[in-house]
Amino acid sequence: MSNRSAVLAVIQRVLDDKGLQPDLGDDAAALGESGLGLDSLDIATIAAELDADLDIDPFAHGDVRMGTLGEFVALYEAEPAT
Repeated sequence: MSNRSAVLAVIQRVLDDKGLQPDLGDDAAALGESGLGLDSLDIATIAAELDADLDIDPFAHGDVRMGTLGEFVALYEAEPAT
């Protein structure tokens, strides 16, 4: 499974748990309420699961830009395993 697929699968599970069904095919979709509907706790949950699953912590290097789905996925596609 590619990192992109892994990230999208975790996001989809969190969205399912919240009863939300937004389109994960739009990389320009905002992560927050105006887009996918994720809050900061959701993002933290997703990041923790991905850190455990992929051994990648893109936040370990400081501030990162992740306002959209595409930016969030790119963090896990570009980051080498730690």
